[in-house]
Amino acid sequence: MAHGNRIVIQGDQGKGNYEEGTIKDTSSPGTIMQVQAAALDGNRRFNWIAANSGTDGLNKASAVLREDLTQGLPMTTAYVTSTHCFLYHPIPGDELNCILGEVAGTGNTYAIGDMLMQDAETGLLVPAASTPGQPWAICLEVLTQVAAANLTWVKKL
Repeated sequence: MAHGNRIVIQGDQGKGNYEEGTIKDTSSPGTIMQVQAAALDGNRRFNWIAANSGTDGLNKASAVLREDLTQGLPMTTAYVTSTHCFLYHPIPGDELNCILGEVAGTGNTYAIGDMLMQDAETGLLVPAASTPGQPWAICLEVLTQVAAANLTWVKKL
C-alpha cells in the first residue's frame, strides 16, 4: 500500500529535479520512465515512455512519473498517451511511492529493507536479483501475497 497520496512523499521538498514532457504510453504514476529515443514534442520537451532497458536491474532511467495535479487526478489514475506529463528525478534518500510489479511464480511478499531493481520491460520495481541487477530502491513497508502491481513506499538508493 502507498504512503500518503502523492508520488514524491517529501511533498514539494524533494531535492531532485522536477520535469514536464509528453507521455507516449499509458503508464501510471509511480512508473520509472525513460526518454523516448530521438523524439521531442512540439514544445521542445522530451517524450517519455516506461523504462525498458532490456535487462533487469539495468538502471538506464532516472525519472518517476508523478500524478497529474493540474487536472486533480489521483496517483492511481494512468495517463492518456500523447498528453502532458509530470516527472521527478529522484536522488538517493528520496522517499517515493513507486509501482512494485508482480513477479510470476513467487509469493510476492516483501519486507521493510528488501532491495528492489527496475524490471527489464515495464518500468516497475521488482525484487533485486543478486546479479547482474543493480538495486534502485529499498522497500519501506510490508506487503504480503501481492497479486498485482501496487504503489509501494520506497527509498531511492
